[in-house]
Amino acid sequence: MRDWGEFRSELNLSVEEENAIEFEKELIRAYIKIGDKQGMSQAEVTSLQNAK
Repeated sequence: MRDWGEFRSELNLSVEEENAIEFEKELIRAYIKIGDKQGMSQAEVTSLQNAK
């Protein structure tokens, strides 16, 4: 069984792709943080994300 690091390295992502993934992760974290502060449900946060 492979671990996450092995799997990730086998994807052979470019630096640009890695950067895009990191940006999206940070964006998702920001939406979650906003949702937590506003007392929003997961569905409400998801709809907020889809409104981009």
